Amino acid sequence: MNESSLKQVARYSLFISLIVFVAFFVVVLLTGTFGMRYFLTDLQEMTLLFISVIFFVAGILAKEALNEIPN
Repeated sequence: MNESSLKQVARYSLFISLIVFVAFFVVVLLTGTFGMRYFLTDLQEMTLLFISVIFFVAGILAKEALNEIPN
């Protein structure tokens, strides 16, 4: 992979991770704090968090790979 594609992978992975984590946070906030009816099961919430972690790790690994490329 070249440098520009690694930058794109890192940027998009971290952005997707942020979006999915915000969705998870909003679901937990709405159901826990405001007492709304549950619209996601525990398994679905865990899956959202797992997807967020996977994309976060991919983004961090891409950023680390960028640091290893000699200038």
